[in-house]
Amino acid sequence: MSETTQNPNTTLYLRNLPDKIHKQELRQQLYFRFQSYGRILDVVALKTDKLRGQAWIVFDVLSAATAAMRAENGSRFYSKPISIQYAKSTSNATKIHKGGAGEMYNDAQKHVQRMTISNASETSLGLKRAREAEELQRKDREAAEAHNIDGADTPNKRARVDT
Repeated sequence: MSETTQNPNTTLYLRNLPDKIHKQELRQQLYFRFQSYGRILDVVALKTDKLRGQAWIVFDVLSAATAAMRAENGSRFYSKPISIQYAKSTSNATKIHKGGAGEMYNDAQKHVQRMTISNASETSLGLKRAREAEELQRKDREAAEAHNIDGADTPNKRARVDT
């Protein structure tokens, strides 16, 4: 995806980064490399399998992000050509920097509402599965009791037979 397909954003998305270096070192190296373009609010680099080799750099102003993207896109970083484009969404650091915590609070509230609905449906599903498991156990006990007609195999009956 080229830089023109995404809306300009103060957050840059970087990919094709080396995945063999530690997360903290990657964040530091990206910070040192990109700080000359403007004030950096945050560098996000995660090492999960899905996000390995990717990072986000958050600048305080759009002009800094644009200058960094134009200068560094395709340049080599640890012997690999990096791909840079505007991020798809505004970062949390930008929301806090520009609008205070209000916008973050609204986003958090929406997330909590989604999670509450999701958790409720998961809980309901979990309860349903637990009831089904209890029902299967009850049927297994009834079947086992039906096979023990003489009662010699049950502990209470054994105790009476032995005494």
